[in-house]
Amino acid sequence: MLAIGNPLNFDTLRDLSRGGVVLSISDAANTAIERGAAAVAQIVKRGEPAYGVNTGFGRLAQTHIPNDQLELLQSNLVLSHAVGVGRPLPAAVVRLTLALKIATLARGYSGVRRVLVDALVKLYNADVLPRIPSKGSVGASGDLAPLAHLSTVLLGVGEVECGGMIMSADQGLERAGLTRLKLAAKEGLALLNGTQVSTALALVNLFAIDNLYATALVAGALSVDAAEGSASPFDARIHELRGHPGQIAAARAYRVVSRQSHQLQPPRLRQGAGSLFAALPAAGHGCVQRPDRGGARGAAARGQRRHRQSAGLHERGCQCGRSDLRR
Repeated sequence: MLAIGNPLNFDTLRDLSRGGVVLSISDAANTAIERGAAAVAQIVKRGEPAYGVNTGFGRLAQTHIPNDQLELLQSNLVLSHAVGVGRPLPAAVVRLTLALKIATLARGYSGVRRVLVDALVKLYNADVLPRIPSKGSVGASGDLAPLAHLSTVLLGVGEVECGGMIMSADQGLERAGLTRLKLAAKEGLALLNGTQVSTALALVNLFAIDNLYATALVAGALSVDAAEGSASPFDARIHELRGHPGQIAAARAYRVVSRQSHQLQPPRLRQGAGSLFAALPAAGHGCVQRPDRGGARGAAARGQRRHRQSAGLHERGCQCGRSDLRR
C-alpha cells in the first residue's frame, strides 16, 4: 500500500502508471486536507468574496454567487469544460493522472474535502479509469478539458473503462463502491486547475525512453560479446580521460553486463568492429542524469537484471547488484 502524502519518486510513478498499487491517504495528508476545507468553509460562512468560491469566473469575477447556488456553480464549471475531442488517453496516462491529482489535492492547499479525495482514491484502486479525450488541454494554462472529463465521472457523467470494458460513469462509480458526488465550494475549480495530464504524458514517454536506453546498453554490450570483440575499449581509464560523466557511466554498464556474460564463456579479446565501440560514446552523451535514477548507471542496473533473468544467471548464483556498478 502506498500512502499519498509522502514524496513520489521515479520508480513509484512508474508503478502507479502500471496499476496494481493500492493507494491510501496518510494521516498527515488527511489533516492538511481537512484544514484546507475548513478554510474554504469559513470564507463561505463569512460571505467574503473569493474568486471561484462564491464569485463567477473570468468576466463574471465580480458577480456574487449566493450560497445556495455554490454547488451548481462548481458542477457547471466542470460540465462546461468537458469538451475535449480525439481518441481516449491510454490507461497508463489516466492512472497516472488520477494519482497525480490525488497527490496534489492531498497537500491540503486546494480547499477540497476528504470525501472528494477519497472518491478519487477509490476510482484508482478499483482501476475505474475515466475516458479522457486526448485533445483539449491549453498547456501551461491548465489541462482544463481533460481534467474536466476526469471530474465529470464523480458527477455520474461520461464514461469509464474498467477491466477492458467501457461503461457509464454511474456503472463505474458502482464498481468503485461510490455514488454521485455533490461538489462543495471551490471543488470544481480545484479539480480542473493543474497540469496533471501533461505531466502524466511526459512521464509515460520518459518511462519508455528509460526502458529503451537500458535495452540499448545491454544490446550494445551483448553485441560486442557476440562479435568476440575486445573488452579493452571499455577500460575505465580511457573514459575518465574523456571526462564525460555519461560516457563513463555507459562504459561501466558495458563492463558489468559483459563481465556476467563472460562467466558463461571464456573471455574474448579479439579486435572488434569499430562501429560497436563507437556506440558507447553515443550512448553516454545521450544519457540524461537524474538524481534518483543514476542515469546510465541506473539504466545499466535495470538492463542487467533483465539480462541475468534471460540468461538464467540467478540459478547460477550470480550476485551482481547495483553495487557492482560502482566498481
